Amino acid sequence: MGVLLSMFCLGAFSTAAQVLFMRELLVVFFGNELCIGLILACWLTGIGGGAFTARWLLRRGGGVGTRSRGILVWLWCAAGAALPLQVCAARTVRLFIGVPPGEYAPFGTILAGAFLVLLPTCFSIGLYFPLACQALAEGRDGGRAGAAVGALYRLEAAGSMACGALLTFVLLPLWSPVRLVTAALAPAAAGAALLLGGQDGGRRWARRGAWAAAAAVLAAAALRPAGLAALERQAIRARWRAFGVLGRGTRLVCSGDSVYQNLAVTESGGQYALYANGQVMFVFPDPIAYEHAVHAVMAQKPGARRVLMLGGNPLGELPELLKYPLDRLVYVELDPAVSRLLRKAAPARLEAVLGDPRVAAVYEDIPRYVRRCRERFDIVCIQGPHPDSAYANRFYTRTFYSHIRRILAADGFMTTTVTTSERLRGEAVLLGSSIYRTLREVFPHVRVTAGGENRFYAGRRGADLTFDAATLVQRARSAAV
Repeated sequence: MGVLLSMFCLGAFSTAAQVLFMRELLVVFFGNELCIGLILACWLTGIGGGAFTARWLLRRGGGVGTRSRGILVWLWCAAGAALPLQVCAARTVRLFIGVPPGEYAPFGTILAGAFLVLLPTCFSIGLYFPLACQALAEGRDGGRAGAAVGALYRLEAAGSMACGALLTFVLLPLWSPVRLVTAALAPAAAGAALLLGGQDGGRRWARRGAWAAAAAVLAAAALRPAGLAALERQAIRARWRAFGVLGRGTRLVCSGDSVYQNLAVTESGGQYALYANGQVMFVFPDPIAYEHAVHAVMAQKPGARRVLMLGGNPLGELPELLKYPLDRLVYVELDPAVSRLLRKAAPARLEAVLGDPRVAAVYEDIPRYVRRCRERFDIVCIQGPHPDSAYANRFYTRTFYSHIRRILAADGFMTTTVTTSERLRGEAVLLGSSIYRTLREVFPHVRVTAGGENRFYAGRRGADLTFDAATLVQRARSAAV
């Protein structure tokens, strides 16, 4: 029975470890769907290697089969001891594989780095399955042994699902990674305790010690988060030193993990930068850049009364938009943790913006919000991510633009920006022309600026879009901003 119940612990431990590693490596490698695929491939390869090794050991003999229960206990000890070290290795792996600061890691480098980080845990899990099957089969006939192995798989799946639900709905929104690592050690200690049966005094005390360890790590994670805070700060600083961000006058102001991503704010010379999964999301204050971006858009329709801002910087575009006599400004952002972190870094600035009665902040998936929206807007500003993943590509599809057109006023328009190249060649041409052609399928009026960034303007039939300099100057002056 101990072996069977330990499989529930194995399912919980493996799911917790996989989620922790996935989140850490996605930050380190600026990950997208390709990165997720590589991480899962490394995970499954390591498990397969462990299972193959266990099979080879059992065929070779040497008493491995009769000692399988004891080997399982040692596997729990090794996996529990390795997990914190592996998380630290994941945060600093860029230093060891030689990825320069700010650069994407090549395909092979991601594969090698992820495999080395994951190997101890996934190899141990792969070893565990065949050895647990062997321990269950001892003293049973074929039919009973087969039923026991089936129960083993069901309990492992139940542990995985239970841990997945607990992480998704309870722990990930509330707990830091160090607390999650600490909590993940509890099923490892419990799994070892379940295997330490017997009547002799040594095993009895070892089992009690394992249960005490499981209770201690759960108590440390749940009841004493302050005791883990110093360790968390050191681990976070190690991550950002590996990115090459800290030092030379740059300090880490605050950081945190949300359900969606890792966020951090740094400061250098009075300028702040918000990082999302290791990449700069936006900087502030940068008034000249935001003035250029916002007032160029508003010159097309300075009398706009209702504006929808999808994404972007609430401390950048929103203050500039509020200089106009708007009736309503809706700001949509997927992750509420962005505002929470900005409130720590620049509370007065954020309160001045979000406290304006004309501003409504909505925290929801942007394409979902647009699809369900029933309001009409004069201008829709899309500050979506660069289209370098399947997630980001949703902001550049015909379906998304069709929903945008539906919520525009009869003379309204939308605008979106993508970074390309001043010398339109190769992929820059393909990217810009793809977005342009997609917009042309939805909107009758489409215009695009040149330069390092292509800004697209697309409007309904009543929209009066122009790039005539004299007309834009006249419109801008009429706004009296």
